[in-house]
Amino acid sequence: MAFNITLFIGGTETTQALAILAMDTFIKYPEIQKHLIANPQDIPKALNEVLRFRSPIMSMPRIAKQDFEFKGNLIKKNDLVNLWIGSANHDPAVFPNPDSFDINRDNSKLITFGYGIHYCIGSVLAKLEMRILFEVIFQHMKDIRLQPGTVLKRIPSTVVYCYQELPVIFNRI
Repeated sequence: MAFNITLFIGGTETTQALAILAMDTFIKYPEIQKHLIANPQDIPKALNEVLRFRSPIMSMPRIAKQDFEFKGNLIKKNDLVNLWIGSANHDPAVFPNPDSFDINRDNSKLITFGYGIHYCIGSVLAKLEMRILFEVIFQHMKDIRLQPGTVLKRIPSTVVYCYQELPVIFNRI
């Protein structure tokens, strides 16, 4: 039952968050939005950078399997460790200029979908859904922007990073 709940939440809440964060990012970077309308083949690269730049999953708890030391801190077996995915995806030792949005960045080491045995089984589906979503959006919409007067409110969570709503206006293509 717990596994089914994980699949359901992973397949809905995080995918919704990724769609909202991607749209918000493309609004904040109108030159990227214009580029993607003209070059839809770059949508997967742009979405991959959104996954690094604004990970919909902020953190993930784990239980230490053995004692170990990390940067001078002793972590004991069975200690609860909270892994901050968004922070790791902004590590300048792994991602040069991590605070810049670059669709041509090598994102082969991003950990938004986890790693190893904890890698998200829905990652391929999520990427496919997002690619199709933005291909359709950019075939019909341009100059996408926030509705005037919008104040974005985050969903109160330390796990999922998302807004409660993202009201947009746009021009038809």
